[in-house]
Amino acid sequence: MALLGRDQTLTYATLQNRVWSVAGMLSDHGVGAGDFVGLYTTRSIDAIVGMLACLRAGAVFVPLDPSFAPEQLGFIANDVPLAIILAHQDHIADAAALFDAKAPLILDINAATLGPTRIWPAITGDDPACVLYTSGTTGRPKGVLVPHRAITLMAFEQPELAIYATDVVLHASTIACDGALIETLVPLLVGAAVAVLESTTPEVQAVADTMIQHRVTVALWYAGLHNLMVTHRIDAFETVRLCEVGGDVMVPSVAEKLLTAWPDLHLFNGYGPTETCVHSLCHQVTLEDVRAGDLPIGLAMTGEDALILD
Repeated sequence: MALLGRDQTLTYATLQNRVWSVAGMLSDHGVGAGDFVGLYTTRSIDAIVGMLACLRAGAVFVPLDPSFAPEQLGFIANDVPLAIILAHQDHIADAAALFDAKAPLILDINAATLGPTRIWPAITGDDPACVLYTSGTTGRPKGVLVPHRAITLMAFEQPELAIYATDVVLHASTIACDGALIETLVPLLVGAAVAVLESTTPEVQAVADTMIQHRVTVALWYAGLHNLMVTHRIDAFETVRLCEVGGDVMVPSVAEKLLTAWPDLHLFNGYGPTETCVHSLCHQVTLEDVRAGDLPIGLAMTGEDALILD
């Protein structure tokens, strides 16, 4: 299986057909290599299909999470020359109202049908795959062009946090953050399965239900959600072999609770800005670490360099 939802699953063969259908629809509307395509949909199986379809068509996807403030979405739409916007059928009307003057056409991602065999554009590792925006907490949000090679690097060249074909990876992040790339595209590159949290917000109960239902083995968290999950639903980690926590300071007492309950789990403290694509530094946390106090964010990962500057 490729994608695991609450009520549906997609095999790799079915996923391929759906991706080619949407990519063909994009191509039929003039989208080609290097064009920017807005993806206006919540975290879902359809969102992943949309990402892959953009890449198959040679386009660059620009995530537009409907839960974000209209001002933030408007800023992105003004900043990127969108050729087309793909939207889930439930969001077509909202997308039309929000992006009326920002894109020439809004397409229903669910309306695509499988067409004839096509010759797709040839893409190199240096070509852009997507545009992700920084949070803007220290100033104006900045669009970061993430190249294809940054995603394949995570899948094949960073053994510290390797994902395998036997894994089931939790996808609980917004599609508009860099962490979503390692939750979605990286598992699919190596033949693993993606367990998609389909609720609108990542509430503790819904996350736990997804983890248990699909026997998740890999979970990557922002520190806040990780803290909540360990505090309230530590039982959901029963099948997890690998956790990475980032985005904020890992709490030693929370890490100690998790490692004490599940001593075979590998827990990593990670760090990496959007500009370097998800993670650049990591450290495997041990019980000795947490009892010593502050937790390090580690050393540079394979393929990365870390410089300490004044």
